[in-house]
Amino acid sequence: MTPEQFATVERLFEQACAQPVDQRSAWLRAHCDDPDVLRKVEGMIAQDAKSLAALESPALGAGFHVGQADRAEERLREEFAAAGRYRIVSLLGEGGFGSVYRAEQLEPVRRVVALKVIKLGMDTRRVLAQFEAERQTLARMSHPGIAKFLDAGITESGRSYFVMELVEGRPITTYCDGKLLDIRARLELFAQVCEAIRHAHQKGILHRDIKPSNVIVTSVDGKAQPIVIDFGIARALGDESVGASTMTEHGQMIGTPEYMSPEQADGSRDIDTRSDIYSLGVLLYELLTGSTPLERSSLGRSSPPEWQRMIREQNPPTPSTRVRKSAERGAAAARVRGDDPQALSRMLRGDLDWIVMRAIEKDRSHRYETVDAFAADVERYLRDEPVLARPQSTAYRFRKFARRHRSAMAAGIAIAVLLMAGVVGTTYGMVKARREAEVARIESATARAVSDFLNDDLLSAIQSQAKDHAVTMKEILDVASGRIEDRFEDQPRVELAIRCSLGRAYKYLGLFDTAAHHLERAVELARRTPDADRRNRVDAPLVLAGVRNATDRPAEAVPLLQEALDEGIRLEGATGSYPLLVMNELAITYRRLGNLGEAEALYRRVIHIREGLGESKDNQKELLTAMSNLASLYVVSGRVDEAEQLQADLIARAVAEVGPDHPVTLKTMFDRSKILRQRGRLSEAEATVVPLLDTMNRVFGAEHPHTCFVRSEVAELRSAQGRLEAALALQLESVTNLQRSLGESNPETLLSIRRLSELYEQLNRTDEAAKWRAKLRTSTTPPAPAAK
Repeated sequence: MTPEQFATVERLFEQACAQPVDQRSAWLRAHCDDPDVLRKVEGMIAQDAKSLAALESPALGAGFHVGQADRAEERLREEFAAAGRYRIVSLLGEGGFGSVYRAEQLEPVRRVVALKVIKLGMDTRRVLAQFEAERQTLARMSHPGIAKFLDAGITESGRSYFVMELVEGRPITTYCDGKLLDIRARLELFAQVCEAIRHAHQKGILHRDIKPSNVIVTSVDGKAQPIVIDFGIARALGDESVGASTMTEHGQMIGTPEYMSPEQADGSRDIDTRSDIYSLGVLLYELLTGSTPLERSSLGRSSPPEWQRMIREQNPPTPSTRVRKSAERGAAAARVRGDDPQALSRMLRGDLDWIVMRAIEKDRSHRYETVDAFAADVERYLRDEPVLARPQSTAYRFRKFARRHRSAMAAGIAIAVLLMAGVVGTTYGMVKARREAEVARIESATARAVSDFLNDDLLSAIQSQAKDHAVTMKEILDVASGRIEDRFEDQPRVELAIRCSLGRAYKYLGLFDTAAHHLERAVELARRTPDADRRNRVDAPLVLAGVRNATDRPAEAVPLLQEALDEGIRLEGATGSYPLLVMNELAITYRRLGNLGEAEALYRRVIHIREGLGESKDNQKELLTAMSNLASLYVVSGRVDEAEQLQADLIARAVAEVGPDHPVTLKTMFDRSKILRQRGRLSEAEATVVPLLDTMNRVFGAEHPHTCFVRSEVAELRSAQGRLEAALALQLESVTNLQRSLGESNPETLLSIRRLSELYEQLNRTDEAAKWRAKLRTSTTPPAPAAK
């Protein structure tokens, strides 16, 4: 058999074992047209079933091929029998250098063992040295996760052999898929594998061929135990006697391409523990997604120089992207992990993506330095703690805290903290070398004080609150509010920064009275603190004006916006980013006041200025936002045809300039879908909003308020199509998620509840309709307008 056939045997055997027992033969014949390969794999499957009388296969059989012993093997059996210590029972398989047998040890104790004997014709000086190195390697290790070395010797005819424990189990990927293990269970097994490899590294040993068929899961005291086998190509660190090239002198590959690090693929002698870390990263990738980063199909068709180049240069997708874009394979991978593809992709996105991609970095200096560090990050993920593979921000640390205490805390805490923590980055970003030293010093001190408040005072308060009951986002913000009262009397700049953030957070929740309390105080502080952060002196009146607009008091917003505009112009000039943001809010205010001509003039002015400010992504984003707002103004003005045309142009432009997943693109698509639905063009609306919902789920997650708004629009579409039950299910999901993320009194939540009650009434389910109507009556907050 050729090396390519050997690789095919291994792959087909693992995949066949993942099929139901009664379907394996048919599956194999449908996927294999090479009679030699078919015969070998069928023999392995038969041996697998015969050996276990259960679900497990011989430990060393996973990566080898089974065949009838020839005359040389018969003589070998006789030789061992004559020596009286071991009796060969059956051939389990063949590796690159030796044959592996199931054997019975006769003395000094009777037990079943794995016996590895060097192959005839492989007795060159280098191969003998490699075999001796393997014996020494195994003898130096003692760990429950590594197959135990028992004995070694030389037969009467001069053939070297060694004896190790026979591990009966299944390759780790086959085991996990067969047991339908979820992601957490797979990670727990993987952490045990890391512990075994760590032990080998501590002994100065590299494995150099970590892959599923060399990690066998067996049962120890009723618990799953992964055991690493086949250190046959391992070498002592710093020992060059065996050589470290990718290919042996017999043309056989050292290592397996799909799991091979770039430096190992290059045949470098400078191989260290980070090469095993790369292979572990590939193994984890496969455990999570069902495929390797560089897929077998592409590597298998390539020549050695080509696959070496691919390993060095081809960047694989993240695990979450692989699942999302793998269609049928992604669905199959999700199914055996107890999930659906979208949910699995969301679970992998973020921390697990970061962990895996750090482990399989092409540049080994960017990988984890040690297996301990790799395993520690996996353990942090399992404990819902921040992982080191991800950049550490205040918002990220708070979000991890929220997840660790999800039973005590509402999901909305992460959003609240995110809103609050944003002030730190904003303030730090202002400290630039070109600014005068005193201003920079003041602003840096402000940033440090705000960071201390978020990291120390607020976090400790949240932990205290979370002990006895479920904590809502409002309670978290209330804790922050209580903590700042009379706390920063001698630090007005710090209080101003925190008040601005709290005001934004309460506004986001729809708690406009409380938001106004903080923002009014912030405006007061901004007016009497001349050396305050100048951006906060713009933010305070700007955000307060937004609250006035939200509470239908646009006339009170006008002087606040004029104040913010004057501050913004002093800070950045008439065409600066802050003045343009203020003008955008002022246009919204004029629209609410019914001054549609003034609103349109302001939008057009913002658009005109931004069109001359260059091609930076930030400017393009704000330009597209202003154009989107202008389209909304056209709708209010009854100029729907103009709105529709502008939206169509905007979507194409936004996709090209900021990408299909950018909020501006998504908002414009959302607005367009509403127009199409309202104009009765339901098929066009469906073609726009249904894919949009899939995108929102992927980009923001199912519970994000923006995703809920789109889901509600799909519900409106289903209602217009007469599909009331489908509309009801979608609207109920939106209500549930909005209650969790925004709270029951948020105007958007109440609007969704009103729509839900209307659907129940249309379906003549009056009791349910009355229950939801009651929630509207008891709320002191009006629902958001139905059309925005």
